[in-house]
Amino acid sequence: MKTQIEIHNALPDSVESFLTLLQGSANTLLQAAQMLVRLKENDPTIIEKVVSAGASPRLVGDLLRVGEGSLNPSLLFDNSAAAKKVKQLPVSAQAEIIKRGAVEVVMGGSEADTIMVPLHAMSPEQVKQALGPTGQQSRADQLAYIRRNSRPAGPDIDQPAYLARKDRLIINRPCELSRLQVIRLLEEMS
Repeated sequence: MKTQIEIHNALPDSVESFLTLLQGSANTLLQAAQMLVRLKENDPTIIEKVVSAGASPRLVGDLLRVGEGSLNPSLLFDNSAAAKKVKQLPVSAQAEIIKRGAVEVVMGGSEADTIMVPLHAMSPEQVKQALGPTGQQSRADQLAYIRRNSRPAGPDIDQPAYLARKDRLIINRPCELSRLQVIRLLEEMS
């Protein structure tokens, strides 16, 4: 009798074979997740036992959530900034965002345009702006986030690096002073 590994090794290298193996692995992971839930029902310490046997605590926790139905399985191995946030959302919001494959992100200020950014391509800042505790943030919420986190442009005044006063030295920006400059500054201040 051939084992499953021998059967897989007999498959020719092709896209179809790869997808067959991938789908089989996904089904096996779903079965493992469901088994983990059943094991936990019978033995509440099973998670600690599995982790102490060498399994990744994060992976075991995620598999448990998949088995319980609170984590979409397609997020299991996605470590992108967006996936980390989406994993925290209710499963219905996870499914909606995954179905779209991209998130609407507001770009700019009051005359803001929006762009659709794929989940895997979102920057951490875009994730903070576009994804909230219940899913996709509205255009108004994103504009409010942009206003809260934008820094006002200050006046572009060209100031000297330092000013010597009678009893103090005021340094306006980082600068490097030679020994001779320091001696002259001390003379000016006295």
